[in-house]
Amino acid sequence: MAVQYKIRRNTKSYWTTNNPVVPVGEPILETDTLQFKVGDGVTAYNSLVYQGITPGSPTTKYTSFGDGSSGVLNPSSGTTTLSTDPYYSLVQLTGTANMNLNGFRLFTQFLDLSNSPAGAINCNGLAGGNASGATGGSAATAPANGSVGNGTVGAAGVTGTTGVGATGNAGNTTSPGNGGSSGAGGAGGAGTSGAGGGAKAAAGATQYDFRRFDYELLKAVTLILGGAGAPSGASGAGDGTNSGGGGGAGGNGAGICAIFAKTIYRNSNTPAGVIQAVGGAGGIGGAATAGVCGGGGGGAGGGGGWVIIFYENLIGRHVANAIWANGGMGGYGGVGFGSGGIGGNGGNGGNGGRITLFQTSTGICTDFIGPAPYYAGSPGGGFGATGNQAGPPGGAGMLQLAL
Repeated sequence: MAVQYKIRRNTKSYWTTNNPVVPVGEPILETDTLQFKVGDGVTAYNSLVYQGITPGSPTTKYTSFGDGSSGVLNPSSGTTTLSTDPYYSLVQLTGTANMNLNGFRLFTQFLDLSNSPAGAINCNGLAGGNASGATGGSAATAPANGSVGNGTVGAAGVTGTTGVGATGNAGNTTSPGNGGSSGAGGAGGAGTSGAGGGAKAAAGATQYDFRRFDYELLKAVTLILGGAGAPSGASGAGDGTNSGGGGGAGGNGAGICAIFAKTIYRNSNTPAGVIQAVGGAGGIGGAATAGVCGGGGGGAGGGGGWVIIFYENLIGRHVANAIWANGGMGGYGGVGFGSGGIGGNGGNGGNGGRITLFQTSTGICTDFIGPAPYYAGSPGGGFGATGNQAGPPGGAGMLQLAL
């Protein structure tokens, strides 16, 4: 049975009238002022100090984090997809509820992650489409910029023909882009007509250092983007009559998770990956189905995105790996067909993105840039590189940070 944690809450008048001794480490929220105190197990409520700034009018209390005019958001299921910047007084996502930032900023006075699921707040890239036989995989829906930049779209897969294989389609770079570069697409397998298509190189992301408090995530007047959209897999070679497998589509780059939260509460029930900007996975290469033909290459994984969080107070309990900005996994290559029809190579995974944390009360900024994947996609054909076996994909670059 799942355990649910809730912050004790009531009006300021209730707490001051009852004046309880608050247990050590327990936060108490005033629902009408949205100020909070933390107990020490000895001192009565009225003698405890407020955490953060002293209560005042909304126009002075929450200048950096919005005025709370969007009210409370506390769903237990479904997806909240932003279409503008909201200014919540409280965000509390429980059960299976999640929020897709969708290229917009989240402003909230209190962010409660104590009972949230993994991916509660996200801007993940979409996966590239799988190839089907000779038909290349479809590109995912292109992400749009909002008040902040987004990732870029991955490339559609190449369709196989009866001749030699074709090189994969190029991905889409990000400049300036504080997400990760994509992986490289998988090469196609050989058939009777000749070699499979060559691997397409990774799409890059030009990093831009951003270590200050600012509502506008810009380089000069240009929106900073997230992760790079990945190239597709190449097509496999045909045999003059039958077509080789199509290439899997590249995954989209992840977007930007821009969170402005006065107070963030997390505890032992908060899962790893509660906040995510993960690149989209590459699509699977198409299988050859007749003759002596090569399988299609797997699409590459998209680059991880940029998680940037501005906060004043961080309360509760440390959570390991709470924030993810991983690259997307590459796609498997397609299976070859017939004696001498070689399986396609797996696509490479995307690089990890970037995580930036800025505490406004101290001015301390923590900034991490993600790594490249530890291993690349494998060639098709099996151990002897002469068979139909599809190549496994490359792993993704992993960037995970505690909160």
